[in-house]
Amino acid sequence: MSWHEEFLSKNVKKNKAISEMKDLFQLFEEVYESLSPSILGTSSSQNSLEEDDYKILDEMILSGISNLITESSIQEKVTKKQRKEAEKFILSLPSFVPTEAWGDPTTADRKTINRIFAVMGGGRSVQKKLEFLQRITSPTSKIESPRRVIASLLILEALSALIYSFNEASAGFVFEGWLAALLQGRQEAERSDKGNLPIQDLIAFSELKDDSGQVPVSLKLLSPDTHVEGSFTNLIDALFDDYADKGGAVNYVVARKNSSAKKGGKVTVDSISIESFDINQRNFIDLFTLTSGKIIDKKTREKSAKQKKHGLSQFTFKSEFRDRILASFPELVGRVERGFTTGKDLKVLDSSDDIAILKAHLDDPTMLYTLLQHCAGYTGKIRNPLFQDQEDPEQEQPATDSSSPQEDDNQVSDATTPAKKKRGMDYDAMFAELGDLMPPKKGQVSERQKSEGATGWTISTKQVEFLSSRGVIELQQLGTLPASREQIIDVAVMHMDTVREKFQVLFKAFSELTEDINKYVTFPSRGAAMNAGQRAIGHTETIQDQMKENITADTSAPDSDFISSDEI
Repeated sequence: MSWHEEFLSKNVKKNKAISEMKDLFQLFEEVYESLSPSILGTSSSQNSLEEDDYKILDEMILSGISNLITESSIQEKVTKKQRKEAEKFILSLPSFVPTEAWGDPTTADRKTINRIFAVMGGGRSVQKKLEFLQRITSPTSKIESPRRVIASLLILEALSALIYSFNEASAGFVFEGWLAALLQGRQEAERSDKGNLPIQDLIAFSELKDDSGQVPVSLKLLSPDTHVEGSFTNLIDALFDDYADKGGAVNYVVARKNSSAKKGGKVTVDSISIESFDINQRNFIDLFTLTSGKIIDKKTREKSAKQKKHGLSQFTFKSEFRDRILASFPELVGRVERGFTTGKDLKVLDSSDDIAILKAHLDDPTMLYTLLQHCAGYTGKIRNPLFQDQEDPEQEQPATDSSSPQEDDNQVSDATTPAKKKRGMDYDAMFAELGDLMPPKKGQVSERQKSEGATGWTISTKQVEFLSSRGVIELQQLGTLPASREQIIDVAVMHMDTVREKFQVLFKAFSELTEDINKYVTFPSRGAAMNAGQRAIGHTETIQDQMKENITADTSAPDSDFISSDEI
């Protein structure tokens, strides 16, 4: 490092730039202090600079600044040239606009892009798959396979397209398809084989030859401060019914859009930060009932709307069953006021007896599932009644939100509602004939729909961090992927040396081959047509040579650049 660079970057005041007159004077002082001993010597008698000495120092300073500006200008020109080259290369790549059809392995769109996503390794792990893709964004990565570089750029371009080409609601669905393709899985939107509405948005690794490692994933594409939310009933059914024999867990992947600036009033999304955590049979109660320490008024037993959203009311037993359930477990009632969960600093805001009974059965999932069906938050059919005189499950009415209007006691029941008998039409019978097309009953919502009131749950970003710090969930940071064209160009610049001589020549030959074939077919002059045909033959020879070189490059690339045999 030359002296002027050193003083500009490591000066005493740590000034990163000279933007004011005082900064320039400070630089002069530092240079004088540093260089005067070499001019004056170390003798104490030589304690002042002559006029010529100052001239020498001034010339050195001005020369150093001039050199720095010149070097900076050259570097800026080189960077612009590299970015222009990288942008041109990206534009030469085929474009794949993502659609929701990417989430369906049987569609033609999915079969087309499978060949691109199949290049991504990472095994049967959501985290490792994303890490494999993210590796291309690291300046220290040494990816030697041009095929992998190009596949990664195509996948990132598709991610950018779904962020910028769709509105917020549509982008979420298309993102599910994009991730399903990356994870070699499928989107889920229909009821499960057991008749439950799905909590998961996709099943990862379902399309591998050995599908024993399938992972249910609930995916959220959100802004930085947006809460994670879902259906309480669907989650309970998923944990204790649909996936009870597969660990009783659902993986939540939360992708947050990071914006750095606004252009023309529109937010620019630069990158996507991805994190994940599991909700399982053992942590879900703590997940929705713990906070950072707020407690309700013990006298009034009132809770705020914010506290209610934590899920506390979800775990209160329904009023028609609560007294009998508490009487069934006298040894658990009244023993705990608060803090019985994971630490004395974690306070339960309400329903301590109810939650104590539920948590006492964590090691008995079958009984716990039965108890949960009798909680206020569960609005599905009670399949396992606790009491013989309980209403028939088919007639069980969904719990209503305390904020929702209650039906009047004198209101006519559904069975005799005039609308049901209008013009002699039996709507119940009509819906029964429709089978799977029958709309969800009140209180039943899919995970794609926002759940409010007693049927829904929501946790904020701060609550996620709090729960992670207390060990309730294991929060995994899966990395950050570029989402804007500018960010993707930055990634391409890092790898242009890998693809420059190989694929740029190849793509150019393909383009010219197509053009000359068209000329050969369409030129009216036989001579001109034959010349175009000869050029086309030359392009095929170039393509052949370039493909041989690329195959050789793949052969010599490290195994870490490719997928393993068990991922096919």
